[in-house]
Amino acid sequence: MSFCLHSAPNNSRISWIQNRRRLALKNSRFASVAIRAITGNSTMANSVRVAAVQMTSVNDLAANFATCSRLVKEAVSAGAKFICFPENFSFVATKDGESLTIAEPLDGPIMQGYRSLARSDYYKLKF
Repeated sequence: MSFCLHSAPNNSRISWIQNRRRLALKNSRFASVAIRAITGNSTMANSVRVAAVQMTSVNDLAANFATCSRLVKEAVSAGAKFICFPENFSFVATKDGESLTIAEPLDGPIMQGYRSLARSDYYKLKF
């Protein structure tokens, strides 16, 4: 992706994208759920709205899935076409070895839920 540089008031050089992110984060109406929608330049022919999701995962697969589902719906309603989740979004262990006890195959019930959530022609998910 190409971007242009603009002078900042303190004479340092920061990218247009960084400025845009700061504005989007500052003006986000989803601060309570930490969804940050960042848009490209509206004059560009190929712009896309991206949602960077920040969430606090717990050691409960069902609770994390419910949170992810809710955040996807909120991001989509805000116009996001690409939704990115952080690492460990699905499960955070509280004890050593706990992650191994919940391991399941890729076609297991939890992954089936996330796969159904990701099936859309309108938006794309990055887990």
